Amino acid sequence: MSTAVPASSGAFYGWRVLAVCTFCQFVAIGCTMYLLGLFIEPLSLAWSATPGQIGSASAMFAVGGALLGPLLGHLADKGWTKRIMLAGSVVISLGFIALSLAQSLWQAALICVFLLAPGTAMLGAIPTTVMVAQWFSKRRGLAIGITAAGISIGGFIMPMIAAQLLAHLEWSAALRIIGCGIALLLIPGIALFAVNRPADVNQYPDGIATAEEQSPNDAASGTISTGTLLTDRNFWLVALCIGFLSFLGLLCVTYIAPYARESGLSLQNAALMISLYSICGISGKFALGWLCDHLQPRRMLSVTMALAAIGWFPLLLSNSVPAFLIAAAMVGFAMGGMIPAWAALIAQLFGLENFGRVRGIMSLALVAFTFLPGPLGGYLRDSTGTYATAFTWLWFMLPAGVVLSLFVGQAATVSAPRAATGKAPG
Repeated sequence: MSTAVPASSGAFYGWRVLAVCTFCQFVAIGCTMYLLGLFIEPLSLAWSATPGQIGSASAMFAVGGALLGPLLGHLADKGWTKRIMLAGSVVISLGFIALSLAQSLWQAALICVFLLAPGTAMLGAIPTTVMVAQWFSKRRGLAIGITAAGISIGGFIMPMIAAQLLAHLEWSAALRIIGCGIALLLIPGIALFAVNRPADVNQYPDGIATAEEQSPNDAASGTISTGTLLTDRNFWLVALCIGFLSFLGLLCVTYIAPYARESGLSLQNAALMISLYSICGISGKFALGWLCDHLQPRRMLSVTMALAAIGWFPLLLSNSVPAFLIAAAMVGFAMGGMIPAWAALIAQLFGLENFGRVRGIMSLALVAFTFLPGPLGGYLRDSTGTYATAFTWLWFMLPAGVVLSLFVGQAATVSAPRAATGKAPG
């Protein structure tokens, strides 16, 4: 039976929410992880540090984000998403400005730990996917894919901007400009356009004003305790699949260029691998995000892992230019489906009431998968003399993940009674 609900007048507000969340992802990763490599040389000279010491900032971002994940997810589920994002925009802006004033490596480390890493997490995947998931139901996969595309777009645009700044200014001035630019653009954008839930402005997910038209995929479970969640088989199956994808994606984007150079490819062709990975990642987020709205999320996870496994396979047989091109393109494209499939699975298995907390706890559970690819890939290269070892030995994670994904259920194996509320869905 259809349940009529009043709708607000005017255009659907979710598109503006989607735009600001995409820009948050652009800033969170495009202005941090993608810029780190450009600043390694000037920062090493300024602080008398080694490139490895500067490069370790990536681990700080990964660990810091994972440690904050459960708290951010809990607060997001309580309706604090906009406040988290506003605070994150202030914190990350201050972090860039403070970093421009740092005189030593230990000062820079403190700034990364207490400002840049938290700011990145507060603008990153947890708050943005929670907000977008509230606003979109039938088109959730596509919407979250668009949001995640902000990462790849930022990775494409921001290095070019930073390179121009570094070509004409000191590194400290470049950092200050980036920090001030974030503050001037992002803080007003979040303040004006971010809205936690459709009900806050008398609207509904997808702009649909009839309860029967909402997606049937979302779980109807109420709040699930952390202890109960950690005993859920589906939680750990999804975590392992996402962990395998994350690990291999980070390994690929970190080492495919040096592996290509080791195999005799030119510097230009090696650089092409990174560009191709990023561009195909953008298209994958759109295409696989759309497909996620038309397939069961668990099947979408299987498809994503299978595409990555097939794309990686040529590197097991050859180190030729075509093999590298196929791997960079297909793995990049497949990784685009990871975030939409992950979000859709959380909503289906555990419900929107638990979305942020499940995402945060799962991110903490995955910290080893995001921290280890760089060190382990480097260790295997140093101990065996070739990058081929890592690309060959670690490929097994992808077919193993395909098998695991087949055992993910259609509903949570644990649940809690739905809390009675008078609020509209979403």
